[in-house]
Amino acid sequence: MLLNRTSGLRIKSRETISLCMIVRDEAEELRRCLNSVKDLVNEIIVVDTGSSDRVVKAAESFRAKVLHFKWIDDFSAARNASIEIAASDWILTLDCDEVISPKDHAQIQQCLKASKAYSGLRMTTRNYSHQINTAGWTRCCGDYQEEIDYPGWFPSTKVRLFRRNAHIRFEGTVHELVEDTILRVGGKIGDCHVPVHHYGYTDTVAAGEKYLFANQNKLKEKPDDIRALFELATAYCNSKQLYEAKAIINQVLEAMTKLDPKTLGEKYIVPRLVYQQQGLILERSGELDAAIDAYHRALVEDSEAFEVLNNLGVVHEKKGDFLKAASLYTQALTLQPDSPLIQKNLRRAHNKLET
Repeated sequence: MLLNRTSGLRIKSRETISLCMIVRDEAEELRRCLNSVKDLVNEIIVVDTGSSDRVVKAAESFRAKVLHFKWIDDFSAARNASIEIAASDWILTLDCDEVISPKDHAQIQQCLKASKAYSGLRMTTRNYSHQINTAGWTRCCGDYQEEIDYPGWFPSTKVRLFRRNAHIRFEGTVHELVEDTILRVGGKIGDCHVPVHHYGYTDTVAAGEKYLFANQNKLKEKPDDIRALFELATAYCNSKQLYEAKAIINQVLEAMTKLDPKTLGEKYIVPRLVYQQQGLILERSGELDAAIDAYHRALVEDSEAFEVLNNLGVVHEKKGDFLKAASLYTQALTLQPDSPLIQKNLRRAHNKLET
């Protein structure tokens, strides 16, 4: 606190932050995470859900408050246990495989000081991945040393910072969020333009049966949640259950027609990504003409979506139109010149044209 010499009033010099986490058997990842924010946060609260490694000792080495929580297949319950004992102005939530760059600490404080009208702040996560045809994949440009040796990342966005408030809590057994409770109490949600760096995503994890099961359970909790529908369609597609994936993505499209387009962003629905996912499902189902239509709808939303252009090239290649495929790969490569996948696809199309 600073003292105002003219008025004698104490002026708050910085907003206080409680880091609240849930962990299990991720000692090394936890150390990396806590080391990245130890100078940003005022307290660290770690809820351990049954670790068998040295994760508790790792947390205690950063003077964290450690709670032991019996796992009940409910991420929200575990997260809410952590924020129950938080004492700071703001709550920050991270996972063990995530970090915030120390160079962004000052910007976060500036953001909090400028957010008097907001109860929660969205942050975009950079999910680092080698899978360059993932929707929204963006090439790393060297602006952060946290990029390590990854070629790129794809984004996801959610509220990471929110005011300590007895009525703001996580909901959902999986893909848990605080957004609904913030809005329910009349709070507003803004944006903090600082990235969270996430290393835990692997190129096969989304196909796991546990993610499909988790998404099925989430939809049971919130059958009208369009985001839950989209996540389930993606999980079915990754699990190669294409009949189910097509049925669910059609429900997403139908739900989109009933919503104000301005509210889709609040629900974390990006139309281009929905059409792109529909195209992928139809392509894998062998419905190539329908897939082309879906990909064209995606390009209407974003004409420079290189992943869509690449995928569209794949469909035309499957139809035997190698000239069109090569043209689309060339367009995609112009937008993403460092992509080994698109380069490989273009070479293959050219080879087929020459035979």
